[in-house]
Amino acid sequence: MTIFIQSLDYNLWDLIVDGPDLPTTINENGEKVPKPRTRYNDEDRKKVQMNAKAKHIIICAINSNEFNRVSSCLSAKEMWDRLEVTYEGESSKIEEIICYECNKPGQYKSDCPRLKKKEQFKKRKAMLATWDDSDESSSDEESPEEVAQLALMAIEEEEEENDEVT
Repeated sequence: MTIFIQSLDYNLWDLIVDGPDLPTTINENGEKVPKPRTRYNDEDRKKVQMNAKAKHIIICAINSNEFNRVSSCLSAKEMWDRLEVTYEGESSKIEEIICYECNKPGQYKSDCPRLKKKEQFKKRKAMLATWDDSDESSSDEESPEEVAQLALMAIEEEEEENDEVT
C-alpha cells in the first residue's frame, strides 16, 4: 500500500508518516484545540482536504474488519499507525508455508521434489492420425468437389505406471 499511496501523491504519504498538521487554535486556558470549521482559511481547508484524501485511500484499500478498527481515527496517520500495530507480526506467517504434497515447510507444491520425481516417471502416450482422400489423377472435366482433410491427435496421460493401452 505504501507504493500505491506514494504513486498517487507523495505529499499524501508524507502526511500519513509525519501526521497531518490540522488547523488548531489556542483557547483561553492556553491549550491547543482544533480550530472550528467556520474559522478555516484556504490553507486550513487544503490541510484538511489532504488528510481526508489520505483517509479515503486507506479506507478503500482495507476490508470491513480493518475498517472497524480504524473508523474512529481522526487522522490518516492514526489509521496507518493502528493498521501497522495490527499487522506487525503478519510477515512471519507468510514465511511458514507448508507444501501440500509432502507437508514440509518452506516450499510450494510446484517446487516439491516428490512431485517432480513423480512427473519424471509418468508415461506420456500420443497418437497421430491423418487422412487424405484426394485423387490427383482425376480429370479436369469433372465438377469440382469439396475436399475435406482431417487430422486427429490425442494425448493421454496415465496416473499409474502399469497401465497399458490394448
